[in-house]
Order: sequence, then structure tokens, then C-alpha cells
Amino acid sequence: MGAPDDGRSERSWEQLPRFICMCSVAKLATLIVVLPLLLCVAKPSSAGDSATQPVVGVMRPLSAAQTMRRLRVWYVQNRAAAGLATALITTALVSLVVALFASAPAARSIPRPFPPVERMAAGQLEAMAKIEARARELSKAATPELLRLLDGAPLRAHLRDCCNKSGIASWPAGMLLGTLRDAAATAELVHNFEGFEWVTDISIEMLEHVAVSYFPMLWQVRYHNTNTMRSEWGHPQSCEDAAEEGIFGLKPFGGEHDLPTSWEQASSRLHYVALNMLRVDRGNPQFGRVAAVFSPSFWDDAVAATPVDSGLYQGWCNASYMALPNATHSIGIPVECGLLDPSPGVRGSLDHVLLNNARARLLFELWADARDDC
Repeated sequence: MGAPDDGRSERSWEQLPRFICMCSVAKLATLIVVLPLLLCVAKPSSAGDSATQPVVGVMRPLSAAQTMRRLRVWYVQNRAAAGLATALITTALVSLVVALFASAPAARSIPRPFPPVERMAAGQLEAMAKIEARARELSKAATPELLRLLDGAPLRAHLRDCCNKSGIASWPAGMLLGTLRDAAATAELVHNFEGFEWVTDISIEMLEHVAVSYFPMLWQVRYHNTNTMRSEWGHPQSCEDAAEEGIFGLKPFGGEHDLPTSWEQASSRLHYVALNMLRVDRGNPQFGRVAAVFSPSFWDDAVAATPVDSGLYQGWCNASYMALPNATHSIGIPVECGLLDPSPGVRGSLDHVLLNNARARLLFELWADARDDC
């Protein structure tokens, strides 16, 4: 575990190669200065008995033969010191090479290319057609109750408290509803991920090195990058199958624990994206530090928006799922289940989604922290 790392410092073992490299360079620099001195000796500048007369020495270079003779003599007389010097030089050179290799960035294996896929599989098209048809009915039925909520005293009091200068508190309910619809229609579609190699989602390395014409979804990444699908990814340990099949109407997988057994099955599910109505700069950071923003053109035929996070609904409100052994429940922020209907909506038919978001005590966060006097 260790102390938390704030990104401004490195662990000591990560600095070790750099330390070894610096020490080796310092040793070599010392040797470079000292070794040339072996090529020079003090020679008397005048004749006479050097033992009885003062001598003024002059540094004169020796020939190669003289240097080798003096080195052999010195080596015979100082075997221990010579061995130590040789060991130090050898250690310095080896340490330098090891440190350079150790401090070099680790080579990353380039991910395998993802196979091509159709824009939408048959099962996805079928599921979207059913969602769109039901969404039109549910949205139309929810509009009157949503207008009453927008005209209610609690919301009006909140709007007067937060945004009185703008005059929004006096807007008619229809105008407020139009603002919410516009906010949903123009919100970014964001998918957040960690940005490092994590087997259950896309990574920066995959996006950098694998040229694909699409953004791989979670199940595609799992199936493509692992030899064995993990049971904890399947039903019921993970709530993804329950949400994708129960809320969005996608077909079950064919493997044990409801896991995919083929690339086609892995490509038949969905992307998890957040509708960024709050205009958060980082998208949905609780799911990762990197945000991919999808084109709004997907609204035309490929976006189904639920009133709350589909995983939150499974873990707090879906009693039949939570009753299963090893099911994941009570995850994330609490949700007021009550009359909550998780049925998704599509562009132009989102009133029931907004209404059920209110029932989950999450609606109008667009104004929750707003202040028109800031």
C-alpha cells in the first residue's frame, strides 16, 4: 500500500537507477582526471646528487615503452591496489550500463488490431427500435406530471434562492421544460476511462497504436485482450448483464456466467456514456481521468438515455437482481427507488427520463449549485 503518491515525487526504488548512473559518471570523471598523471613523472632539471641537492622537478611525458615498464613495476609492487583499481573501474562501467538500461522506459507491447465491425449489429438495431417506440409513449404520458413538478412551490423557491437575478424563477413551466430539453439535446456524450492499461476498458496505448475506425466498447476490449473471460465480469457478480439485457433489451451472451463466447457477441452490446448536462469539464471523472467525447450525431439512432446510472439502478432498486447470490448492490450514491422507472429515452422523447430523474432525487442538478450573482 504505502503512502499516497500525489504525483510530485517518486518512490526511492524508482530513483535507484538514476542514483547508480550518477555515481558511475562521477567515478569515471575522477578516473579521467587521474589516469593521465600516470603518463608523467618528475625529472630533475639539473645534474648532481638528487639526494643531497634541492631539485626542481619538471613534468615530462614518458614514452609508451617507459609507461608500460613503470606500470608493470607498479603492478608487481602493488598487486592489491591494482586489483582494487581494476575492480572499481569494471564496477563503474557495468553499473553505468545497467543503470542506463534500467532507467530507460519499458518497452510496451503494441496491442493487436481490433477486427472491423459494423456500425450497429442486428441485435442493437432491434433493441433501439423497441426503445424508441416505447420512449415516445412514455415521454408523452410523462409531460403533464413533469410540468406540474416544474410549476411546484419547492422548485420555484429554489430557483428564487439560486437564480433570482436572471428571472428564471418566474418563467412558465413550459419555458423551464424547454430549457431542460435543450440542455439534454446539446449535452456532450462522454465516456471516461483511466487512460492506462486496464484490461476491462480502452487505454491510451490502444488508441495510440491501434488504428481503428471505431471506439472499442468495454466487452470488445475484454474479449480481444484476454485469453479467458473472468467470472467476476459476468452475471451476477457484475451488474452489467442485468442492465444491458433488462433495461436496454440487448440479447444475452452464450457463455457461462452470461459471458461472450465470440467476437460477434462481444460486439453486440453498448458503450457506457454520460449525458453531460452539468457541463463538467472533465466529463464523468468517477469513471476515469480521461474523457472521450462522442459525436452528437449518435443521437440520431444510437443513444438511449436512462434517468439514473444503470448500475446504480441495479445495485439499489432492482430487487430481483440484488436477491441473487454474489450480486453487487448498494454501490455508489444512494438512489430513491420509489416510483423510479429506468426506461430509457431518445432525443425528442425524454420527458419520462427527466421525470424519473426527479423521482430519484437527482433532477435539476443543472441549477443545484448555480448562482447568478457569482
